[in-house]
Amino acid sequence: MILVTINGQSYSVCSEWKDLNISKAAELHKIPMPETLRNCYTVAVQAAGMPEKDAEIRLDEAERQITIEDQHKHFPRYFLSVIACLSDIPEAVLRQTDVNSIKALYQTYMKQFVEGVHFIPAGFTAMDIESFEFEGETYILPKSKKVFGVDVPMVDVSALEFTESADLMVYMARIEENKNINTIANLVSILCRPKGEKYNEEVSLARAERFKRLTMDVVWSVFFSLITPLIILSQSALISSLQAEKEILQN
Repeated sequence: MILVTINGQSYSVCSEWKDLNISKAAELHKIPMPETLRNCYTVAVQAAGMPEKDAEIRLDEAERQITIEDQHKHFPRYFLSVIACLSDIPEAVLRQTDVNSIKALYQTYMKQFVEGVHFIPAGFTAMDIESFEFEGETYILPKSKKVFGVDVPMVDVSALEFTESADLMVYMARIEENKNINTIANLVSILCRPKGEKYNEEVSLARAERFKRLTMDVVWSVFFSLITPLIILSQSALISSLQAEKEILQN
């Protein structure tokens, strides 16, 4: 958190992912975003995989769609709502604050959170973790194991757990306007449990409610610790398949 002073009064503002929990991230995600702003963010994400010239053309097209009304009314109103969500500054106070200060606060601190919950947390450096602490208890992530030199993730996960969690990971990885961020709590509760505890659906659902208080720095580290090995395994499987096809063609 950082402290900002408005008219001699100090207020707390979220500045790092550890300052948000899942519930707060879900609340942020529900704030209606102006369509032209969403389009700019979407194009920026897609442009990352394009040739530089094509990316510039797409970004220019998106920016040209921004109207004067967007710039002076819709965007500042959205920025204000985001700041109100991620700080203890009353909306009445924010409405009396000059628009340049609102824009500066949003661009400096809030933008990263908006991009993270709607798209990907690009500026966050995730830690590769095996466990995490929450409310005095240690929760263990699924284990990986080397099989023929390849790191195979989630070797201790049952078919039921894997199916349920895979559906949630695909859902959360999509750029989808109406997705529910609270679903992350369900994903973590399915896959991360105290040592020796077997998966139980009722226990998992009840724990998911508690995990809504889990801070987003831990959440992103859990998410990337789980999904990165799956991506690597998928790539390894694809490479093996291509090598097999190549050998068949050569013979």
